[in-house]
Amino acid sequence: MKWHFSLLFFAYFFISLANAQKITEQRTIGEMDAQYMQAREYGMFKPSALKILSKVDTTLKDMKAFEDIQKMALHFPQTVSLQEIHYTSNYQGKAILLSGLLLQPAGESKGVILHHHGTIYPAAQKLAPSASEISNSQKDHFTQELSIGATLASNGFTVLMPDYVGYNTSKHTEHPYTLNKINAQNSVDMLLAYSEANAKAPKKVYLSGISEGAAIGLASQQILETRYPKQYQIQGGYFYAGPHDFTGTVQWFCQQEKAQTPVAAIYMWSAWAVAEGYDYPIREIYAQKAKSYRKYFRPWFFLSGQKKTEKLLKKDFLVAIHAAPETHPFFKISKDNSPIYWQPAAPVYLFHGTHDGLVPTLNSENAFREMQQSGGNVRYIPLAGKGHLSGVMDYFFQYLDALDTQSYKPTP
Repeated sequence: MKWHFSLLFFAYFFISLANAQKITEQRTIGEMDAQYMQAREYGMFKPSALKILSKVDTTLKDMKAFEDIQKMALHFPQTVSLQEIHYTSNYQGKAILLSGLLLQPAGESKGVILHHHGTIYPAAQKLAPSASEISNSQKDHFTQELSIGATLASNGFTVLMPDYVGYNTSKHTEHPYTLNKINAQNSVDMLLAYSEANAKAPKKVYLSGISEGAAIGLASQQILETRYPKQYQIQGGYFYAGPHDFTGTVQWFCQQEKAQTPVAAIYMWSAWAVAEGYDYPIREIYAQKAKSYRKYFRPWFFLSGQKKTEKLLKKDFLVAIHAAPETHPFFKISKDNSPIYWQPAAPVYLFHGTHDGLVPTLNSENAFREMQQSGGNVRYIPLAGKGHLSGVMDYFFQYLDALDTQSYKPTP
């Protein structure tokens, strides 16, 4: 019996030592990026367009099935082709097959728009851009983003909409939710793959995104400006309600006495994904034990109204974040995951509804302050009285106007 206890003790000791070593060896996304770029130089992860699977022409008549499309009618001058595209990228040090939607105008392209969609829950695979269809059967808010992509293409732009890791071709892989720099590199790889497959691909590139996609879009702009300044001419980034400041958002969430669902579910999913992405011990964050995100968030969680934050997160974690967030190990991870600490050369426009109850406005406000202090050309456009979804159309029409005029003039 004593022998068994000794064995258990030493097993526990070595497991603890291994976990401690894992903490000290946390890699930043920047370090992982550097390893990826080195591997790419040796041809290990060269992005390439493998397949263009389908082609569907859509007209204004087809688009009128969607809500708010009447507002877009005057902005839909030409036919658009929709194509599903597959390309290779890198995830967790291995090549991965990803997918996305390519929308092209009938006439000559004015440039490429890399547009990033908002959050899709893991079970809603049909909402990935390349899996969606122009049909009367879709009534969810994501059709709004598909309509946005089609409208941009109809106005003469080539539009690329990546699905992200975890959807369509990679649906058996857990989506790295709000791991902005990783998702951004996968997005940039779609652009690189498209350029590789099309010798006449436009060099002018615009970036946009909504919610989670806004932060991915901003991180994508950073990658393109810093790594590919000669290959592409970045014209600007137009982002709506993005979780740009992950550090500020973590602190904000931890300060909530109660977190309403699905707000709690979304932020807990985000913390889980980021902790996994940075090899941070999840057991130090969560109040309950679970082997995976999906097992942690059982169906009852989404139906239970409000959750006290202290029942979701460990008390020690909450106390430490409150007392001295700058010294907490998770702070370093959060800051590295926030694509706001750089100087953008092309203009950046940050739109945000003032009544957003899902992604607090501090994200766009802090992003504006940080990038402005770095000398970047950045504007913050608050949309008065708008919530997280209700401000999407206001954002889009101002974005479309900016593309038409090549400059931004706020709507009175």
